[in-house]
Amino acid sequence: MASPAPTSDAFILAAKQCEIGILEELTETCDVVTAISELVHELQRERALSNIHLVSHGERLVPQRRQQIERCRHQEDRLRHLLSRRYLNHPPGHTGMPLLNTIALVLQGMDGLPALRNKISDLGMSPEDATFAFRRLIAGLLSVVFHAADVASEPIITRTLVALFNFMQGKEYAGQERAWGSIGFATGQFNREWGERIEQLQELQNRSFEDFRRFIDEALETQWRAHEADACNTDLNRLRSLIERLCQGDSIDSEISEVWYEVATRRIDGLRAIETALTAALQQTCREQLTRARHDLRSQQSRLSDLVHHQTPLTLLFDTRALPFTDHFQRRDIGSPEQARSVYELMLGQAEQIKQMEEALEDARRALRERKQIEKAKGLLMSELGLSEEQAYARMREKAMRNNQKLAELAVTLIDAADAARENGRAPKN
Repeated sequence: MASPAPTSDAFILAAKQCEIGILEELTETCDVVTAISELVHELQRERALSNIHLVSHGERLVPQRRQQIERCRHQEDRLRHLLSRRYLNHPPGHTGMPLLNTIALVLQGMDGLPALRNKISDLGMSPEDATFAFRRLIAGLLSVVFHAADVASEPIITRTLVALFNFMQGKEYAGQERAWGSIGFATGQFNREWGERIEQLQELQNRSFEDFRRFIDEALETQWRAHEADACNTDLNRLRSLIERLCQGDSIDSEISEVWYEVATRRIDGLRAIETALTAALQQTCREQLTRARHDLRSQQSRLSDLVHHQTPLTLLFDTRALPFTDHFQRRDIGSPEQARSVYELMLGQAEQIKQMEEALEDARRALRERKQIEKAKGLLMSELGLSEEQAYARMREKAMRNNQKLAELAVTLIDAADAARENGRAPKN
């Protein structure tokens, strides 16, 4: 016996059930992202303490470093559990392949932490090498957040994820500034190269925080302004000015490294408070959107039996508002799906909501595309010219200003030039 033919009613409900499934997965993804933000914060503190430990030949902040390692281990275990629950129990489709590959690399990096910590404890590596090792692991963790935002398909959640990624990136640059400053002050002197690196890290922070502010609400903007006005930023700027003077060749008592660490940490803790508010807003948004979608499904299930099918299939074929292969939906006041008087109007209302979601997503996706292009162009310069990340960014920024271009536009130009050079078998000109 043949099964009954599927109806439009069934697919209307299936569309809403699909939305609920996506939001359930996004809610778990946001739990993962929150755990990553907590681990990154703890690793940033461990990195700074490790630098002081190495530069002081194991004499300073030893108990603090030991306690910090335990906090990091706790967060590592929690993140592993959440990653397994989210991505092994419910593997994403083909769009999630870059994300899963990044997670695999991050877990491998986390597996190397015990050996790294032992080597630092034994004073078996330089502060510079320790800083780069932590930096690479944190960069991997931030990439997981980036890919999570890239595959998210709910506008409000995606925008919040983009804001969070940019904020975490800015905070990581602040953490790198703290790390390099700790090394310099602990040795009692700075050179011109270190001074330029710290200045470039400040520029990278500013860019990331500007991008973060594009996607936040008024409450977070108010919190950001309050942080900027905090006295810790004034104290930090005084120490930054001191670094500029020390780059001229002067030296200073190495004990000031603990002052720098305390001031820089107060500032990063202030940033952490904003980050915590952002992750809380992210999780709250996920819960609210999921509750709304479940309510909509129950409402549609109860109302579909009351709605009439007074339009014929021929009506739809001549209605340019309805079919997805028309150029665009003709807007009209059809109300929400809950206000529909017929199944046909319910379909139109739901289609319009989907279109509005796609439009709302575009700004966030554009920001992610631009970030991908900038990072790719920066990587090309680092590879071709042997530059550090900070030097590559500084060169791109200077060239964009000279050409009166946006950084993302310059990035596309550099990528296209590199592609053309590879096709012609010659080195690109950067």
